[in-house]
Amino acid sequence: EKFIYKPNEVLPIHKTSSPPVIDGFWDTSWAFVPRVSMTVSLLEAPSDWFDLYSSFQALWTPDELYFYLSVNDDTLRTENADMWNNDVAEFYFDGDNSKNSAITGYDENDTRMGFEYMDGSLNTTNSEYAYQETSTGYNLEIGIPFTDLKFVPSLGKLIGFDVQVTDNDTGTQNSIVRWWSDSENSPTDPSLFGTAKLVEPELSGIKDVYYTSSDVQIDAEMDNAWVGKEYDQANHIVLGEEYLYSPADAQLEWNTLWNENYLYFWFDVKDDTLLSDGGDEYYQDDCIEVWLDGDNNKSSSLDGINDYCFQFRYNQVSVVDTVKQSIGPTVDISVIKQAAKFTENGFILEVAIPMTILGVEAYDNSLIGFDLDYNDDDNPGDRDSKLKTYAQSDEAWQYPELWGTARLTGSGRVKREDPPVSNISDKVLGGTVSIFPNPCHDQLNISMTDLETPVVYIDITDTRGRRLQSFANSNADHIGSVIPIDISQLENGIYFVKVKGEGKSCVRKFVKYD
Repeated sequence: EKFIYKPNEVLPIHKTSSPPVIDGFWDTSWAFVPRVSMTVSLLEAPSDWFDLYSSFQALWTPDELYFYLSVNDDTLRTENADMWNNDVAEFYFDGDNSKNSAITGYDENDTRMGFEYMDGSLNTTNSEYAYQETSTGYNLEIGIPFTDLKFVPSLGKLIGFDVQVTDNDTGTQNSIVRWWSDSENSPTDPSLFGTAKLVEPELSGIKDVYYTSSDVQIDAEMDNAWVGKEYDQANHIVLGEEYLYSPADAQLEWNTLWNENYLYFWFDVKDDTLLSDGGDEYYQDDCIEVWLDGDNNKSSSLDGINDYCFQFRYNQVSVVDTVKQSIGPTVDISVIKQAAKFTENGFILEVAIPMTILGVEAYDNSLIGFDLDYNDDDNPGDRDSKLKTYAQSDEAWQYPELWGTARLTGSGRVKREDPPVSNISDKVLGGTVSIFPNPCHDQLNISMTDLETPVVYIDITDTRGRRLQSFANSNADHIGSVIPIDISQLENGIYFVKVKGEGKSCVRKFVKYD
């Protein structure tokens, strides 16, 4: 199952645990959902990309089907008395995938829905939908309860399906683009519908990055590690929508893998005009940007510790310039491996970033903040357009809290935490410091015996060294006693207890959980 679904393929509709808000605006619920181009053209051929073009995304839950439809249409009209002759989006469903002939027609499992631009709808009794006007047309977001669709969803269920967009430029139906059927009879003939399948893995807004047991050879060739994987795409246009002139103008498809040593990326760029003239400002040219937050702390600003941006700019000779680091503490970028090659419609880039320079703990369920962008430059001067995978704003470069989340999985490697009870002695303070239980829930206990320093300070800090709680008491108050610390207000995660005397201290790590 590949990214763009063509005839003789089944369209997978992924299950989601984070359904979108139906407001017409693209949000992160759609970030990792394949975008499907509607490539079948009927009646008059659209004059260009702006006359008529459409793509869609689809999700399901046990209660609803969701669609996000993006339409380029430079003339929007709805004055015809017959809604099917106006600017309208139509969806066709065959709930039991029986594909009746035109003679039999629709049965009790079949539904035809229509959404007339900014106007009425048909067969949408309980459905919710919303439009967003854009500089090139509109977006339509839809939530359809299965009660409107006359079938019960289940994992693996096959349904007949098609979707089309009609264009009214002259007062009647002029052009149609559709996903599946190339027949004008399709609206009344379910046998002409395509097929969709309700599938997992479940999409949750977190991107699962799968383990590879061996190092990937970085040569820009499609080896076994990448074969058969479903690719994601930088789906969201955050800049210069009006300067994209066709699907071939700018696309970024990608995948990612990991092992103990590296975080791997495979990029496939479709770009019909490759340009590099921006000097040291790589992002003003055709350029891939990789944003990484090694500990996924999602700060409201760049933390200067492990938030990074690595840029890979097009080069007319070497395909891609040597990687440039634009954000983050200085690291040895010479250890980043890369290889690239030209294709008929763009270029391929393969990258391996060492886990060591990211400060990533490479275990199953480790989380990494990330986003992947493509800047498109078609004319001399600054970039024209920008595509992003996750964030909804071009300003996200300075706000890691807006980046997405990747989760390492599939290795069987589990991080060993500290023992449940930590009673390690520490002679630096001339006595013994113990903490328990560990991990802990609402209360952490600290035991100190035989300390020689007259005053003891206790600090609770996070992994960035920020002091969250602090206590100061005389040594006499604590000798041979257990000090309870209320940690109920802390978020789940890793923290440190620092016990300080006069010029002496010791540190203990603990884990907070709910």
